[in-house]
Amino acid sequence: MIHSSANRILLGKSGRSSFLFDIDELHDRLSASFRACDIRNIWMVDDILIALHCGLRESNRPFCHSEEDKDQLHASLLKVLNDNGFAKVADHFRNSLHNNSLSYLEKRIEKELKTFVNSFSRRSVLLISDKITNLGYDPEIVSSLLIHEICRLESQHNKSLYVDELPPESRLSHLLPFAESFVGWNWDILKFKAVGNLFNSIRIEVSPYELALELQMEPFMEITFMSRWQKILTDASTYLEHCLLDLEGKHLEKIDYFSIVIRDLENMSESCDVDESSPFISELYQSLQTAFDAVVKNFSNVPVRRG
Repeated sequence: MIHSSANRILLGKSGRSSFLFDIDELHDRLSASFRACDIRNIWMVDDILIALHCGLRESNRPFCHSEEDKDQLHASLLKVLNDNGFAKVADHFRNSLHNNSLSYLEKRIEKELKTFVNSFSRRSVLLISDKITNLGYDPEIVSSLLIHEICRLESQHNKSLYVDELPPESRLSHLLPFAESFVGWNWDILKFKAVGNLFNSIRIEVSPYELALELQMEPFMEITFMSRWQKILTDASTYLEHCLLDLEGKHLEKIDYFSIVIRDLENMSESCDVDESSPFISELYQSLQTAFDAVVKNFSNVPVRRG
């Protein structure tokens, strides 16, 4: 079973589409460049990377993950940023690729973060790295005390470090006002967001860990969990279908792409003693695709095609 990435699934009319490149690594690095330039609309990153993926698919150019391919990928991304008025972001992104000393700093940050939090994303490491380098210190000689103090402050006082920013208001968010008050399940377990600036896109955020906490099972029982999980997916799929029927009927709109983001798998694996490579986790991924597959096929103009 092939997933689009470690924590993202891209759904299209032809089924799941695996990304041609490391979407998570590129997403984190590009998000850090936007933040460093004080552009808080990080949701635009999803659109840019999906567009890049679709462009590569449509070009029918072989992509073999060689250094030459990576260079071409980065060059294409830099062109997209510059062409759309993000010259400063492009410069920061280019510098992050060429600054070899930054990886050494990132390792030191990761080591310090482990003393404050149980888990953290690469995105949080890049954020702290940007803060330190923006102070003007040479990453090679910055003191351990400074790294320690910034990591402590970030982990204690800036909870937003570990979550995405709220999506910006968009036309689609007004046409599809997804809200907790309209559903019968715990919104923290599964929520919909109408997002995107370049496309009409729907983001499905799921957290199996939140369901595990709600069930409070000791010991953890996979059958009990999956029974409740499948009920939520069925209800969510029906709710989404009704919303999209309304969108199509009243506004003649379809969705360009759907993406699924899976959160807190590391926490779930640790708390429930479930290995991330186990068949149970694979079943979670498969159940998500199965639940929303028909909705995607009926209500999307997804520009993703298999080669």
